[in-house]
Formats: sequence, structure tokens, C-alpha cells
Amino acid sequence: MAPQPAPNDALSENRFVADKLYEMARLLDQQKASLFRVRAYRDAANNLRGLPHPVRPDDQRGGKRGPDDLPALGQSIAATINLIRPRRVESLRRSLADMLARRRPRQAPTDRQQPSVADILAVDRICRSNVDRRPNIKPRRFNPGEDAVLPILHTEKNGWQFTALFSSSPTADRFAQTRDWVLICFERADQPERQVTVVTEHGGRLDGKRVIRGQENACAAHYEMSQKQHVKQP
Repeated sequence: MAPQPAPNDALSENRFVADKLYEMARLLDQQKASLFRVRAYRDAANNLRGLPHPVRPDDQRGGKRGPDDLPALGQSIAATINLIRPRRVESLRRSLADMLARRRPRQAPTDRQQPSVADILAVDRICRSNVDRRPNIKPRRFNPGEDAVLPILHTEKNGWQFTALFSSSPTADRFAQTRDWVLICFERADQPERQVTVVTEHGGRLDGKRVIRGQENACAAHYEMSQKQHVKQP
């Protein structure tokens, strides 16, 4: 039987994850995110620092308790900790800027919810305006000089926390859409982070309009309702 790690070794991962959450809070603060969001990461880091047992899910040690059960974390931050079993630490070691421009979300809950189409499109509109006034991060792709040139937006609407930035994906670069396609991540205390991409539609009934990919029908209904409300105004 393999020897069991000493208590200090067992808690080293807690300290590592807590340090990363502190760094996330610092970056969010620098990028002018909401005080609530900054405080959530700091509180989660403090909570992990005080745990008497390892944060690694107990189901890997024969139990059932995991990060989702820890107080003061919330589902979205717990999902950050519980990224890619068993490669969680390797993923946390990636650049914090990349963590803010999060990869595709983990498995969503069965009762998953999302902000309204109107709120997502409003965040998209804000993201594409006043870009010179916002903090920048370093994009991972197409940035040989490793310069901070990608504007990032943190905002809040109707209880949802949003992070938005232009897409730096290979596809966006290939089609010269790196200043059109907007990646929007959103989360809430009871909902893990998810993301959508908003683009300008070319052709069809939504030609020239901003559309959430995969939600074209919902966007069409939103624009139709907006048009009706505009017509009704005196």
C-alpha cells in the first residue's frame, strides 16, 4: 500500500488554489470588475485557507464531499476549482488572463438558466463601445509580442456577472472578425459559468443585426418585440 501524504502535503493543494483565487480577485479588481465579484473570490480564497481537510473531492478518496459542498464558494467558483479532474492543478497553472477569458464551460446543471437575450445583446453593445477606456489583457493567440491589447469588460445586469471580450479564436482571425465576434461569459452564484458568442449576421431575416450564435430564433423574437414596442410609442 502506498504511504499516505503527510497532513501538510495534503493541504498544499488548498493553499495553491487559494493563492490562485487571490490572484483572480486582484486581476478582477484591476480590471474594474464589480466589488461583489472581487469579494467573492477573496472570500473563497480565505475559506480554502481555513479548511482543515484537502479540497480535492472526497469521491477520489472514497467519499462524496467535494468543492460544491464547501461554504462561501458558490457553484461558479467551485466549478473553477473543480475544472478537469484529475488535471485541475495543471489547468489552474495556466495564465490568469486565460482563466478570465474562460474556456468552454463545464457540464451545466439540469436547471441551467441564462440571462435574457436583451441583457446579452446589451453587454455585447457595451463591449464594442469605448474600447479605448477599458483595461486590456494579453490574448493567448496571434500575439507574438505578448502585449496587453485585448480590451476586457466586466459588468453586472439583473443578478448576472458578465465578462466580455473580442474573440481571438483561429476562426475569427481567419475570417477577419476579431473586432466583430464577441465572447460573453456569464455566471451567477447558483449557476456555473457559461458562454456565448455574439456576431453580426450576414444574410437572411437578421441581416446586419447582432445575433447570439445558436439562439437565432430567440434573437429574431427579441428584435420583433422591440420593433412592435417602438411602433406603439407615441
